[in-house]
Amino acid sequence: MRIRLFLSLCTIILHTTAEEYSLDTQVVTAPSDASSLSVTVFNHDEFAGKFQSVSDFLQQQGGVQVRSSGIGTPPVISIRGSTHQQVKLIVDGHEVNDSQYGGFDLNKLPVQQIEQIKITQGGLAVGGTVHIQTLSTERVSNSRAFASVGSFNTKNLGLTHYFNGYGVGLISFDKLMSEANYKFPVPSPFSQPNATDRIEALENNQFEKASTLIKWQSPQNSKHTIGLKGLYLTSKKNQPNFHNNNSNNRANVSSDDWDFQGYVENIIDDQTTLKSEVLSTKKNELYDDKFNQIGVGHDLTASTTNIKRFKQSISHNSNPFKIEGAFQHKEETFSDDHMLVSDTVKCIAPLSTCDLEAFQTTQTLTGSLNWFSKKATNQVSINMEEINLDRKQQKSFSTQEITRTNNHYNNWNIAFVNSSMDNTLIRLSLGHSVRIPSLYEVFGDRGLLKSNIALKPERSDNLSIDISYDYQPLLISSSLFYRDLNDAIVSQVSALTSTFKNMSAAQILGFQINMETTYEKLNLKLFGQVQDSYTQSEVKASNHKKLPGIFHQSFGLSIDYDFNRPIRLHYQYQNDQDLFTDAANTESLNHNGRVTHNIRIDYKVMRFQTALSIDNIFDRQFKDQANRPAPGRTLLLNFNYEI
Repeated sequence: MRIRLFLSLCTIILHTTAEEYSLDTQVVTAPSDASSLSVTVFNHDEFAGKFQSVSDFLQQQGGVQVRSSGIGTPPVISIRGSTHQQVKLIVDGHEVNDSQYGGFDLNKLPVQQIEQIKITQGGLAVGGTVHIQTLSTERVSNSRAFASVGSFNTKNLGLTHYFNGYGVGLISFDKLMSEANYKFPVPSPFSQPNATDRIEALENNQFEKASTLIKWQSPQNSKHTIGLKGLYLTSKKNQPNFHNNNSNNRANVSSDDWDFQGYVENIIDDQTTLKSEVLSTKKNELYDDKFNQIGVGHDLTASTTNIKRFKQSISHNSNPFKIEGAFQHKEETFSDDHMLVSDTVKCIAPLSTCDLEAFQTTQTLTGSLNWFSKKATNQVSINMEEINLDRKQQKSFSTQEITRTNNHYNNWNIAFVNSSMDNTLIRLSLGHSVRIPSLYEVFGDRGLLKSNIALKPERSDNLSIDISYDYQPLLISSSLFYRDLNDAIVSQVSALTSTFKNMSAAQILGFQINMETTYEKLNLKLFGQVQDSYTQSEVKASNHKKLPGIFHQSFGLSIDYDFNRPIRLHYQYQNDQDLFTDAANTESLNHNGRVTHNIRIDYKVMRFQTALSIDNIFDRQFKDQANRPAPGRTLLLNFNYEI
């Protein structure tokens, strides 16, 4: 099977866009259809030195929904009505979604160490893909120091230094610290349990993170290029007790991430390039609630994730065709250790505590075929992805759980782009994509969450039509999209236990529009998105409802005005409404919407740049992804200096 698939790569060509197999040299430039809403590209200067995190930046962009609980807590992102797990995050060409739980931390990397962010709506993912490229060694830039101070005693310091020697390289340090002690209505305060919803500064919510990025690339004066990347991330997030805000609480989650990546690129001729990559990732995490201050028992659990990958890519550009493809082999292991529970009593009964040890091996064959007409007025893209999985978990009561069937999946997407009409671009896209269940959803926790090795992937058929009009000084981009989601994975509770099952389906129909115009020193942008959803579920209370967790209506505008050369004023208004917090659309639990006004003043003179941001300036109250009150107004003052 693998040999046949590899041979088909050479003839049919499967999927991988250029930025998905590049480490450093392939910083994405806008493709021919970049003006459509399906693809949006943001470069370093648009977010670095202006925003605290990637989620803060994306939250103010049309078409992407981000909900967060403040600094240090991983946010959730939705694209075209998707769940967080239905979005892919790709960093320097490699997907980083966690195989054990299926998610990712959008704010894992600091914005100062990011070169570019690209948002793809639809494509080969159920919802879409966030592509992040770390700083490029080829960036023509001086070394720079940066710092920021903000609300809740938030501080950020960093330095990026570019160097030349045998090749080019960089080293970047970033340190972030925050008390995150925003005001919170405590249901039953620890000091006065009967003082319901008393407003207090949140205790034990501190967060700190440090990141070190090192990259090097050999000289490009030959047909061979070598690139290396090392990344070390360490963080600690204290876990508050939202119910009683106990000041004695010391629960926390700490982690250490090591990431090594290297590549060798060979230029075969003027049209063909080969690239070989290796990557090794290790993450250690410790959950510490040994004094039972926020959970339902004393807990001290360590977990380890190891990932090893090899990727072989090929790119061939022969007018009017561009062909790209890749084969990747990936091995992942996940294990945890409940350190407060004796090994002698683990797994002795169906409901007793068990340590997890799960394994997954993935072979992915991907590629793309692009055709351009003679006058470049038409473009056809065919993208495909073949995935083969082997998954298993450690023996449990003499039974080893292994999935050997139903583990071959494929994603595909076909797009047609036409720009034959003056100032008008039309893009039609049709695709099929799957969201593979996480190891946790398949195997459970070997305790109260039971396994379901017959669990199928979520399947989505996607259709979108994008039309863009460029009548300077007015630019209008619109998109009509439809998703038909089947085999949605839902947790089913029965007595004391639960399991994940394919129990629902949904249809999402949406319309998105962006308008932009510039007049002298003024730039005005308007954006909006309306989406409707309809669910079918085996659970009667959740049948014929709207999808939970997404805003069905989002509108906003932004205004930029250049007072003079060094000063620029930015204002942004956003209104998100119609969000349901549960599958039954319980009216008493409905979200009250989110309305924010944000202001930023940028000042730049010679090598010095500063920005003052005030988000949610009127201190409007709304709820986060856990349906708890989110932080209110926040201030951030950034400084950047080129050395």
